[in-house]
Amino acid sequence: MPGEIPRDLNALKNQQFRWAKGSLQSAGLLLGQVVRAPLPVLVRLQSVVHLLAYLVHPLLLGLLVATAMLISDFPMLLVVFGVTAVVGLSPPFVVALGQWSLHRDWLRRIVLIPFLVALGMGVAVVSSRAAVEAFLGVDSGFVRTPKEGSGRRLADYRALVGVAPLFEVVALVTAVWTLNAAAAAGRCTAIPFLVLYVAALCYVALASVAIALRSALGATSTE
Repeated sequence: MPGEIPRDLNALKNQQFRWAKGSLQSAGLLLGQVVRAPLPVLVRLQSVVHLLAYLVHPLLLGLLVATAMLISDFPMLLVVFGVTAVVGLSPPFVVALGQWSLHRDWLRRIVLIPFLVALGMGVAVVSSRAAVEAFLGVDSGFVRTPKEGSGRRLADYRALVGVAPLFEVVALVTAVWTLNAAAAAGRCTAIPFLVLYVAALCYVALASVAIALRSALGATSTE
């Protein structure tokens, strides 16, 4: 049956937080059994990748930090940069391969992949928090995703805001600083990649702050 996408960015982030944390909690429970299972190596490898798929978001943040360090002449992070670049940027290539396999007009479709990458970068902060909580065993409540159905009626409950906007602003400041440092150092090959980071994090941070303010004003007006 057709599904309903989240009605705003904050609802999407709550949804991604829930999916990321649940997926990685499942990995903590099942990963050992999967690795030891009497199955072909390729099947076990695919299962491990599927269980750990949401680690791509912490790796995207790690890639940003590693880039900042490398531009600041910290060559010892070259290995970290290489690993995070390969793993963190692999999903777009997987999506492109899927579009090529499934659709004849795949060229028209893969043009939208940069927007998908930007969305992944934008929710990287909240998904990384979910990963940390999953591995530390931190409990959290089940946050529902507001739904409107087929009509235009607003949902009677709202997505939680939390402290995510603060961390998103920190990530945005890091991305902007890294972009300026790359431009000043003449690292032209890194600039398009960093522009995508800045654009994604800027949109998510500003939208999160706007939603937080709107929620606060809404709560004040109902008191």
